[in-house]
Amino acid sequence: MKLFFHSNFIVFFILTILIGCATTEETIETDPAVLLDEGRTLLHFGQHDGDIDRAIAYFSKAIEIDPGYDEAYHQRGRAYYYKGQLDKALSDFNKALEIYRNYDLPYCGRGLVYYMKGQYDQAIVDCSKAIVINPRFAAAYNCRGLAYRAKGQYDKACPDLKQACELNWICKDYWSAIKSGICK
Repeated sequence: MKLFFHSNFIVFFILTILIGCATTEETIETDPAVLLDEGRTLLHFGQHDGDIDRAIAYFSKAIEIDPGYDEAYHQRGRAYYYKGQLDKALSDFNKALEIYRNYDLPYCGRGLVYYMKGQYDQAIVDCSKAIVINPRFAAAYNCRGLAYRAKGQYDKACPDLKQACELNWICKDYWSAIKSGICK
């Protein structure tokens, strides 16, 4: 009797694990939120060259399942930005904002793309929109400060770079501006 119970328990245990694994794989492939989390993990903690590409694949699958998923567009835009594919990043940030206009992160992302493309006025507009939505958004202050600095408008650049630093952003841009005599 004990052997019968023990054998049934082992079979039940193995089946539970197999069914659980199948369910997990199925969930990963069909749940946009899970796909988004998987992609974000790769984007933040990835250690290999292909991790950004894999993150893009997860974000793309989430978008395929839910074309209205603004955060998936935003995250995929970030991934494209990291790869230096600025036009693709811009397209995804635009799509995220088309879905949800009151979303600070894609405004800042788009501002960074414009900054990298040398379109400083557009970078300033988008970073300013992000700051209106979220006045404590340090990255938006930093990006806007860099755009003002690139335009030679140091009277506007310095307060933004300082604000970014005070909001616990990386202060290297502010300290660089102080060191070069642009900011005091």
